[in-house]
Amino acid sequence: MKLYKYILILTLSISLLNSCKKDDEVEKTETPEVAVKIGALAPEFNLADTKGNFHQLSDFRGDYVVIDFWAAWCGICRKENPKMQALHEKYKDKGLKIMGISLDETKGAWEQAISDDQLTYLHFGDQDAFKSEVAITYGVTGIPLMLLLNPEGKILTITNKVDNIEAQVEKVY
Repeated sequence: MKLYKYILILTLSISLLNSCKKDDEVEKTETPEVAVKIGALAPEFNLADTKGNFHQLSDFRGDYVVIDFWAAWCGICRKENPKMQALHEKYKDKGLKIMGISLDETKGAWEQAISDDQLTYLHFGDQDAFKSEVAITYGVTGIPLMLLLNPEGKILTITNKVDNIEAQVEKVY
């Protein structure tokens, strides 16, 4: 019985490392469940960047694109941010575009995290957080959630780790 309890506690602890949820629910999958699938065309969205300028996902056709759902309050996301910034620095001149999509409820928290983490790639926000149209469309229930799209906008990878994105990016550059 003690072994069972130990295994259960260990399993729950590992699960908590995989994703953050606003309501502190536990995500138990290595690759989060989402409404979109590998091989499918990524759904269009139109979001404002930190300067208030709107961009559509289709504006980035012709380039490989990473979509990164995250939030300032998510410790796991914040640990992945330096890796995403390093990926940006390594591949930005080769055409890789990174779109950070904040699921924070306040713009101030989102902008402070961008500054604190020294993130220089494009960032977008929708203060409706997990209830935002883009989060619902993409089936986001836990973060971080990252997708790699090919130049035609098809989804190549869905993951919660920058290392998995980088492994795919290395194959194409």
